Amino acid sequence: MTHVPFTALALAATVLASSAVLAETGLDTLEPLSVRVYDFGGVDSARLANALVDARAIFDDAGIASAWHDCTRRATPLSGVCREPRRTRDLIVRILRRDEARGGLPRALGVSVVESGRGVLATVFLDLVEPVAGRTGAGLHTLLGRAIAHEVGHLVLGTNAHSATGLMREIWTDLELGRNDRRDWRFEPGERALLREARLRLVARQAPAAPATFDANVTETNAAR
Repeated sequence: MTHVPFTALALAATVLASSAVLAETGLDTLEPLSVRVYDFGGVDSARLANALVDARAIFDDAGIASAWHDCTRRATPLSGVCREPRRTRDLIVRILRRDEARGGLPRALGVSVVESGRGVLATVFLDLVEPVAGRTGAGLHTLLGRAIAHEVGHLVLGTNAHSATGLMREIWTDLELGRNDRRDWRFEPGERALLREARLRLVARQAPAAPATFDANVTETNAAR
């Protein structure tokens, strides 16, 4: 007889319970995915709030409950979560301009650092998002929210790999941005299942995390052309 550890049984039970609720409500019952956002690029606070609403809606569509916290010092009111020690399961997104990121990468709207299958840090470059949003009519908060959701997708999945279609594709063309087809801005069905599995592993992380290091090596790019 094969011995199954209690932790594995508990996780399996959690998955089954969450799947039942997911079928009824569209969202699982796990603790919401926690994302802390730090704006160093100077986004208008109302636009950033709308961008985070858009990012959350993308994860809602995938059946993943999420909580997005603007931890920028100027944020009013500052989320209580931002005052607490960061946990290993809390994800970090920073918004920068390329000169503040030591040059950044040409044409990359955002980058994600993934080490040993774990998402470490996501960055979105505001000075690239702004002109792309302007010339395509996509709307700044809309494009910013999509870029953030894409990079957080990499952090949750723990990979820099891209899909051929949907939100996680590598190249976003002006045509795609202009036509605003909902199918282009959703996680693909296979990705949704992987997201839920990865989310379960994230929620299991309990220990406090070391302070985020904002100078880690970049290993992924997402470009708009």
